[in-house]
Amino acid sequence: MQTKKTLFLLTLATPFLTAPLIAKKCENKHIEVLIPFNPEDARYKNFETIATKYNLEQAKLPDFTQVKIITSSNRNNLYYQTSLDLTSNDPYVSDLVIHYPSLAFLINSHNRLLDFSTEISTSGIYPEFLEVNKRAFASSTIGILPAGISTDSLIVNKIALGYILTKIQEIIDQKFPTKKLLSPLGEKTRLLEIIEHYKNANDHKKSEIDKAWNFANVLNLEALKNAKLEYSDSILLNYYDMFAFSNEIAAILNNKEQKEPKRLLYNHHIPNLLFQMQFNNAGCDYDEYFVKPRTTTSPYLNYKPIFEKGSSSYNSLKEVYDIETQASFNSALHIQKKMPLTVPPAFYDTIFSLISSHSSFEWIKQYNKLLTEKDFLYMQSPMKNKAEQTKSSFLNQGLNIMGISHSPEKNKKIKKFVNWLYDTKSRQNWQLIYKTVDEDKSPKTHVIALKNLTPIEYYAFACNYVFPSKEFISEFKASKISELDPISYNYTQTIEAFKASPQTIKMFEEPFDNKSNILRDRIKNDLIDFFNRKSLKKPYSFEEFITRLNEGNDF
Repeated sequence: MQTKKTLFLLTLATPFLTAPLIAKKCENKHIEVLIPFNPEDARYKNFETIATKYNLEQAKLPDFTQVKIITSSNRNNLYYQTSLDLTSNDPYVSDLVIHYPSLAFLINSHNRLLDFSTEISTSGIYPEFLEVNKRAFASSTIGILPAGISTDSLIVNKIALGYILTKIQEIIDQKFPTKKLLSPLGEKTRLLEIIEHYKNANDHKKSEIDKAWNFANVLNLEALKNAKLEYSDSILLNYYDMFAFSNEIAAILNNKEQKEPKRLLYNHHIPNLLFQMQFNNAGCDYDEYFVKPRTTTSPYLNYKPIFEKGSSSYNSLKEVYDIETQASFNSALHIQKKMPLTVPPAFYDTIFSLISSHSSFEWIKQYNKLLTEKDFLYMQSPMKNKAEQTKSSFLNQGLNIMGISHSPEKNKKIKKFVNWLYDTKSRQNWQLIYKTVDEDKSPKTHVIALKNLTPIEYYAFACNYVFPSKEFISEFKASKISELDPISYNYTQTIEAFKASPQTIKMFEEPFDNKSNILRDRIKNDLIDFFNRKSLKKPYSFEEFITRLNEGNDF
């Protein structure tokens, strides 16, 4: 089902005032919200709508201060502009900013981060989703507020995976009858369901998938003879098993030699994958993570162990790097790159897609003319590296709101708006227009009534995010959206499991300081560079990677 959300508020009639980032020429007498999205982005439009609602509700009050939105072209430009404004002590610096938590570290380093502890005290936010503040600041400051959260999802193409498994079974029945496709002992309920789903597909779908994969002509019989096989559901639940499976299938399909290799395992955000695997290697313990946490004597993260050969950080990073680069070298792992919009990640040529829960449903359905929603399995991305690990983790990310301190009087006005966004007293009913595409590709519009949500909870709903509160999750499950958006629904289930078992399920949020963005960008750019060089005779060594990572001794 292709998903597009549009806000529909019958009470809104007043045009909303916006201003470009470069147009600030006089003192801000309004509350200025800086957003890293262009006016056509749904995240901009939806915030514009709730801000307009605030302006309408508050306009008759004597101390009313209008909320306005300004835009920045992207997150990097927003960070740079805010840094310049703070460094120059620009009185017109924005009042509220939507960005990653790393911006809060910058604001706090200028002693300008607003504390919203009082304003969100009755917000209903699960306290675990505010603990990022404890890890970031040596105080009780609550300066980072969730506006909408997401995770990394695993999207399994049931038709493609069922096709491959069925074809392998046919060949081993003929050529290697002692081999077993599925594990005799391991849990395989999901794999059996996937195989059955493929077998029940219509002939046209099967024919098109066979044309796309061309199994009979690309089969490497020797690789199949040497393959371990005996697959279980662990290939969907544990990263190392998923990588091992993808490597084995790449060899069986002779994928590396193909002019257009199949994307057996597609990852859209390689730093997310690497960081979560590092967290799992650390036993889901921030103290053991490869980037060491700040201490009572320093507000900064400790990156030095990464570059010390033989350290636990060095060894852990090397282990994950070697697994990922070998899979890329084998044409098993494919990562973010420029591609035509007509080829979404979860396409005919992809078995596994690891992609943000916020955007994945759009990617899957937007241009997929053959496969339907029911042809995919929607899961939380693997929560362990290895099955024997005693703790599991999930990635949490998304949009955050931060405030920049001004005069005491201005701060009161900023906090009043934030309180309106988050406070349970602001709960009200909303209406959402939800557009989908049916199985026959015809458009369909759903009008969904949402009950008793705060403005910020509604914003998360409207932008395809989840909000970490009991009320949001209850309303999500009660509304029709739980059926229309199975990916976000999965994340609400993960959150509930986390709340029920906090000792064994851990939430991973990327640690940050003034250099964390440098590390993330460098890892991303270097791995994309390494992985997209298809003429290599062997993977880039870890030593080469570490050398490039530390160019300029920035850490």
